[in-house]
Amino acid sequence: MQLFFCLCVIYSATIFAKERLPDSILTEQYIYCKQLHAEEKYFDAVTEAKRLIFFDSLKEYSFGANSLIADCYKQGGKFREALIFLGIASKYVSNEEEKITNKIESIRIHILNRSTSIALRQVEELKLAYTEREAESHYWKGWIYMFADRWGDAANMFALIDTCEYLKKFCEDIDNKKYSVTFAKAISYFLPGSGQVYSGEYINGILSLGWNIASGYLSVEAFKEERVFDGAAILSLLWLRFYSGNISNAEKFAKEKNSELYNSALNYLQLNYKGLKP
Repeated sequence: MQLFFCLCVIYSATIFAKERLPDSILTEQYIYCKQLHAEEKYFDAVTEAKRLIFFDSLKEYSFGANSLIADCYKQGGKFREALIFLGIASKYVSNEEEKITNKIESIRIHILNRSTSIALRQVEELKLAYTEREAESHYWKGWIYMFADRWGDAANMFALIDTCEYLKKFCEDIDNKKYSVTFAKAISYFLPGSGQVYSGEYINGILSLGWNIASGYLSVEAFKEERVFDGAAILSLLWLRFYSGNISNAEKFAKEKNSELYNSALNYLQLNYKGLKP
């Protein structure tokens, strides 16, 4: 008897869940979801949007609600979840504008996720499908290159857009400030410590040069005094250690400086750039 009662309750709840709520209530719920999103209450916005989707039997709000959920996850740095809900939203597009919006949002999430190859492919697809939006394709490709640390390529993209002079100059400035890892290593082969000095690590560079000179001097002196084994040991164990370490450090410091510049540039754009961002 108790089992029968439970089944009746479950059946009744299922029937109720399938009934569509009045349009006015669904509209109010959607507005409420967008309000929560605007107030950056993302957890609550996701909860209410999922509630809206559950009761919207005609799927009239499926695109908007799923897109909103995707953006909430994006704001929280959960890019995999964002892409899942964005994919669901794509099944409910009702016009070309929604289709384009969905595609661009996918590109923006892949940019933030640093999925460079996927983002570039999607931009090319957008460019081929909507030739009249070529400038928009160039714009997002510029952001893709920025997040991929390819500032020169980004500047070239923004140069194709008349209204992006600021971003073009910004990218050129960052590209000019970057250290050449190859150059830092190359000069370290000829003069130990010079790669570190080039990267702004003056003390490390001077110390590296000093240790190389000192170990080289000790090795030469040992050979002069016919202490062959001592000279060979110093040469192989000490001088070569400092010499190879000098090259490795030159590469390491150049990469670290570039990484600091990269993070600083993106952080500056995030806080100060007023235009459209990923």
